[in-house]
Amino acid sequence: MLREISGGISSQARDRLRDLRDRVQARRREEGGQQRTRLLPPGIEGLLGQAASMVDDTMIAARSLSHSLFPELSDEHLAMLPLDRYFGAGGGERRFRHDMYRAARIAGARIGPETAALVREGVLSEAYAAARRQCAESIAMLASQGWGDKAGEDRAGEAARLCAALLGSILATPAGAATEDREATEVRAGCYAPGLLASAWSSVDGRAYEPQTLELAMLAVGARRERLATAAASERPAEELAAAFHSMLLHLI
Repeated sequence: MLREISGGISSQARDRLRDLRDRVQARRREEGGQQRTRLLPPGIEGLLGQAASMVDDTMIAARSLSHSLFPELSDEHLAMLPLDRYFGAGGGERRFRHDMYRAARIAGARIGPETAALVREGVLSEAYAAARRQCAESIAMLASQGWGDKAGEDRAGEAARLCAALLGSILATPAGAATEDREATEVRAGCYAPGLLASAWSSVDGRAYEPQTLELAMLAVGARRERLATAAASERPAEELAAAFHSMLLHLI
């Protein structure tokens, strides 16, 4: 429990730092070459400007180092686990957040640069905790079932229910606003669902993760973003989302 709480706090802190970096950079771009009314004495405003510049430069340096060690918008170095493994031995909430956040950024980059503000690491921590509470039976069944045609169909159903709980929790938490419109929900589904689907695919048929797995998952989700958003807003989101994921999994396996 303490580990889940600390993980959620740290992921939310990283989201806030990303927001701060984006706001500082946007402000510096707006002020470049523009005359504006001074609200503070020149000396104080100058100090604040220097402080903002130092924060911005530090964040840019940290981001550059992070990208050099862990290329963020390429799936070449992304090694996702089967979905049930994140909830068992060898996985864990921290690994889940790391992999799903990177997968969401990759999928979001394919949609467009405006998705950067919609991908939040903090919601993944909350979704993980919710799915562990709601889908204990599905997690146990995925961990115990063997392979084979019938087992694959059974696993697809359990993996779909787990994906539905995760995506339902993610979409139920607006990104940085009290509410969001239908288009933003569709875009967020297009960001987060491919990673969940790719990981569930590995859970269903036992295949090792390959870069093409996420690529195919993005294509599958891209054709069903509207359906996923509709399902999330329905009176029975868990059942509707599970049906959508189950349909995609049966087409992939």
